[in-house]
Amino acid sequence: MHRLLFALLFLLLFTVPSMAEDGVPMEIGGFTLLHNVSEYKDTVKMTKAAKEMFQEYLQIVPVYPPAGFRSGYLTLGDCAAVGSILRVKLNYADPSIDFFNKVLSGLENRYGDPDEWRGNAFGTLRTWKWSIQKEGKPKISMILQHYAGKDEAYTEGNSIRLAVWDEILREKKCAAQKVKDGQQKSGETMPTTPDWYLPR
Repeated sequence: MHRLLFALLFLLLFTVPSMAEDGVPMEIGGFTLLHNVSEYKDTVKMTKAAKEMFQEYLQIVPVYPPAGFRSGYLTLGDCAAVGSILRVKLNYADPSIDFFNKVLSGLENRYGDPDEWRGNAFGTLRTWKWSIQKEGKPKISMILQHYAGKDEAYTEGNSIRLAVWDEILREKKCAAQKVKDGQQKSGETMPTTPDWYLPR
């Protein structure tokens, strides 16, 4: 039954005309980059939203996984474009390398060869990255990954990520400017003595 379901999903994903007619992938699993999360209130878990670690200008919101996926999250702007979807990560329900290779083949047929390999020599981590940009369209980073190791830093199985990095950088600059403005208003200055930065 599962094999039949995934076969049907592949027919749907890779035989119908692409939604990205201009060759720029903006949507996966029903979630579209640069749309506001308010459009997806029935498919996201906003009560579990949290700040991105080390990137407080972004929010992470888990989603109710669409058909064919087991989990995922959205990364949202939280400064310049509050609530705007800047990254989508979805984990496929099928964790097999065979499924990974089929998705890879479909992506290559649709978007061309990847631009970068980020896997390891052991074969436990296989990561392909595309950087896709067309005139008048945002630059999109697309990453397909397979992991079959024991390092908890990586999500096991197969996953795909779409991101608009220029917009993520805009959020970072917005947050940095707010900090700078706040320091100017309060008269706060950065410590200049090395001793300040050392434990006592």
